[in-house]
Amino acid sequence: MRVAIFGSSYVKRASSFTDFVMPFEVGWFGVGGMTASQPCPNIISKMLRYNPDIVVVCLGGNDISSGAEASTVIDCLTSLFDQIKVLSPSCRQPEIFFSEIVSRGKFRFPLQREEFDARRRTVNNKMKKILGRTYIRIDVKFPRHYLPDEIHFNEAGTVLFLLSKSKTIKSHS
Repeated sequence: MRVAIFGSSYVKRASSFTDFVMPFEVGWFGVGGMTASQPCPNIISKMLRYNPDIVVVCLGGNDISSGAEASTVIDCLTSLFDQIKVLSPSCRQPEIFFSEIVSRGKFRFPLQREEFDARRRTVNNKMKKILGRTYIRIDVKFPRHYLPDEIHFNEAGTVLFLLSKSKTIKSHS
């Protein structure tokens, strides 16, 4: 089974973490700062040329700002899922999984953590209803599993990030 993990800096950082081996073939497609509202078209094309059976989307957190409503983020994510399906060969449509948006402690926007968490929970709950079994929950805890930047995972957080994907995909196949 070929799995494409697509997303922002979490994916880019996890791709270089060699202490965790996935029980399936993995292609890493991460770009720091990428958003669901403006996904990198070159990375989408490269990912689809990889010809994955499953695509795991790890985006949405960078879309949450003081001006963005949760419904806008949900629309961007569902639009991205549609784009992946349309651009995939009709004979080989990948199944799309969504990795929940996790908390963080610092933001590029004038936004408080409570407001960010409320919006991410709304997005996560709606995406879980839309996707059901292909929704991936990540068991990281803030701040214990984060680096001092309060955005990215430390080693233990990265293991949990990868383990969540591995367990969900294995249980689904």
